[in-house]
Amino acid sequence: MILVGEKDDWTPADGCTYAMRLAKGPIELHIYPGAYHGFDRPGGLVSFLGHWVGGDAQATQQAHTDVENFLTKLESSTK
Repeated sequence: MILVGEKDDWTPADGCTYAMRLAKGPIELHIYPGAYHGFDRPGGLVSFLGHWVGGDAQATQQAHTDVENFLTKLESSTK
């Protein structure tokens, strides 16, 4: 499972989209609109080592839901 912010300038979503084409097995890609690298960290947007990093409460909440749903699907597929 890949969770990435749309505005991530450290690990751009384009690279993740490319990686999805090469992946095997159950995998999902979730790109969160308007979110930067480190969207699940507390605090606002800051510059760190030349990249923007910042918390995004909406993306974080959606990511939690997406992870739970993905794990439920995996569990169901192993029964």
